[in-house]
Amino acid sequence: MKPVNPWIAAGFCAFISLLMLVGQIVGSAWIGTNPVAPVFYSFLPMCFVYIGILMKQMQTELADLKRELHEVKSRPAELPR
Repeated sequence: MKPVNPWIAAGFCAFISLLMLVGQIVGSAWIGTNPVAPVFYSFLPMCFVYIGILMKQMQTELADLKRELHEVKSRPAELPR
């Protein structure tokens, strides 16, 4: 599941963009106004929030790995017996 996580937000953005496109085409032909626009503009910030959360998780993981690497390098090497 880990390799799929960054692509969820991109897929969601593509879905709501497609929804907006279809809503514009169908809405302008049938209704005359675009009923899909509020949905698009309401959910678009969720994509950025989700990406922000993923970036924060990646930064935290990277900081933990750097700390562990520093701990391993700072320990004296043990000689095999």
